[in-house]
Amino acid sequence: MRAHVGDSGVQRCGAEAIARLAVDAATRTQLVAAGACEVLAAGMCANSLDVDVQRCSADAIAWLAFDTVARTRLVAAGACEALAAGMRAHLLDAGMQRCGVVAIARLVDASTSRQLIAAGACEALAASMRAHAGNLEVQRCSAEVILWLAYDTRSANRTWLGALGACEAVVDGMCAHQADSAVQQWCARAISNLTVKAANWPKLIAAGAGKAIVVGMRSHKGDAEVQLRCARAVKYLSAASYTTQLGEAGACEAVAAGMRRHMRHAGVQLSCLEAVINLATDAANCAKLIAAGAGKAIADSMSSHKRDAGVQQAGREAVTCLHL
Repeated sequence: MRAHVGDSGVQRCGAEAIARLAVDAATRTQLVAAGACEVLAAGMCANSLDVDVQRCSADAIAWLAFDTVARTRLVAAGACEALAAGMRAHLLDAGMQRCGVVAIARLVDASTSRQLIAAGACEALAASMRAHAGNLEVQRCSAEVILWLAYDTRSANRTWLGALGACEAVVDGMCAHQADSAVQQWCARAISNLTVKAANWPKLIAAGAGKAIVVGMRSHKGDAEVQLRCARAVKYLSAASYTTQLGEAGACEAVAAGMRRHMRHAGVQLSCLEAVINLATDAANCAKLIAAGAGKAIADSMSSHKRDAGVQQAGREAVTCLHL
């Protein structure tokens, strides 16, 4: 592969071989030591217009990136830039987009987020989610990457992501895949992180985040993780002065139902209680919460989690906010 970097056939076959070999830790270590990270990145750069090379190389990078050392070497070799460029160049190829987002999802962490942003990963992910709204894996992995990129509080990632269409992309992903719990979880988590930047609030609301979150909670009543992540998104959006819109979308009833359904889950209880506190700043929402049984749910929550200081404190505050 090093000797024939410009030969697309050699690069495609080589990348396929690496992907097939990189199925266990020992072999991945050998491949990394042999220079697989560097040749894959070089092959993608030299054959940018060949979708087969791009797709196979992205798949091989995803397999290698299970290894910590491999991730470091891939990033140093320019894999972030190569993947983003490949996704941009072959936007309509579902296979390339799927392999690209999976590879980026494996590469992303606190140390690589800035490099991915600089390489254009934000634009590539948002465009991919819009172009392949029906592809579950593209939606799930893209939302996961956006979540981690938006998690980096040391940079302006959250603002950049919002400006590049991430808010609309994750909301559309939730709406397009209401039946898939993984998509709902990752998109709700991404929304929670994006809400930290005030500039993203109107974008999320305008894109229909309130309704999407409520539908997610209703569609996955028995999934505690979906309830927790969606309730947390409600908490952050309602803190951003969009309590009225969330109430009109049905958030009060959805949060109260989530509390009742997952009474033994401390995480769900805390997130729902915090959402209640913020929603209750609106008088109409107070009435909706009480009518939905939030008062009894709060009492039951505090009784069920007597030793959880967070639940107890949030419960007391929720009672005060609802004027119970």
